[in-house]
Amino acid sequence: MPISVNDRLRVEKLNLSRLQRERTSVIGRWELQLKEAQDKRHTPARIEELEKKLQTAKSIFERAISRAEDRIAELDTELITREQEKQLQARAGLETLMKKARDVWLSNGGTSSGFDEAWPQMEVEVLSRKTLDSPSVLSARKPL
Repeated sequence: MPISVNDRLRVEKLNLSRLQRERTSVIGRWELQLKEAQDKRHTPARIEELEKKLQTAKSIFERAISRAEDRIAELDTELITREQEKQLQARAGLETLMKKARDVWLSNGGTSSGFDEAWPQMEVEVLSRKTLDSPSVLSARKPL
């Protein structure tokens, strides 16, 4: 079963948090080693080596964090896009339903203006029924 976008997003956010904590710890250790080497007046070559290692570690973490942030942004965008698509499909379904209801209304002798007046209440009833009949609501209901 494929992993949902929400689950992937949650994993990426946890990964980003872990990377940020790890960066703080690792960079802190390298900075401490560099400071100790400077205080103990190690050779310039040793200090330069530690500075390079510190810069390399910073660079590696910044790239990893940047990639994680990019993945989070992509997943956020995907979630928004999917939600917009769902809303468009729902609106299209409601429009189709309205057209069919109008046809039935008119075929039963109703007028177009009468339907236009009645439709807002029918729309509320349709949405209420669909909401109450949705699987997530049904699973939350307690037996009577």
